[in-house]
Amino acid sequence: MNKELENLDGLLARAKKRKKLPRTPCLPDRDCISEEVLESYLDHRSPPDMIERIESHLATCATCFDRMMILRAVREDEPIPVPQKLLNQARDLVPECRPNCLELVLGFAMETIHIIRNSGIILSPVPVMEAVRGDEQTELMRKTDYVEVKKPFGDVTVNVQVERVNGSYKLMVNALETKTHMAPSNMRLILSSLGRELNSVDDSEAVFYIKLKKYIVKIIQEGREIGTVSLDLRKED
Repeated sequence: MNKELENLDGLLARAKKRKKLPRTPCLPDRDCISEEVLESYLDHRSPPDMIERIESHLATCATCFDRMMILRAVREDEPIPVPQKLLNQARDLVPECRPNCLELVLGFAMETIHIIRNSGIILSPVPVMEAVRGDEQTELMRKTDYVEVKKPFGDVTVNVQVERVNGSYKLMVNALETKTHMAPSNMRLILSSLGRELNSVDDSEAVFYIKLKKYIVKIIQEGREIGTVSLDLRKED
């Protein structure tokens, strides 16, 4: 077993001694653990005086405990005995590139955005042709602080734009009918991360302000999911 998971195994063992797992849900006024703190805990980067507080909270809060189990499922190489619902949520964090999934992985350096992986059609930055070794030409990508890609999901084409604005990151999602370029009716866009819904808009267009981490945007039309956008924002040196 990976050393970084030993702390969580100890927490599980202590919970089992009490013959029950945490059942209290997160409440609006409850001081719950941020994703950054959970990740630091698993990475052994938590200050010593914080470890006991984190473990005490995880032992009593069902929501944060579930989030920790999702993180563990993502990190663990071998199957672990967690509820199927949590495994499904963990799988959603790294979905396969399916026909109805637009995968976009971006690396953010000091002044530019670098497209690491993409399964859609790039609209910006516009590729340019430059001569290499005499007459040979190759397609190079311009450096940019703005990236836009699109992908059709049946009768609907989804545009995804990511822009860095004053040190923050803006995600714009826009769904249009492929043939007419008009806004389709009965659309809903849902933003989630680590299996948790963060925001949703009952419209064909939405703007979300996000951080450098992984997200899923579900494209819903008339109550049916027609596609997803898998977005991974990473910091580069």
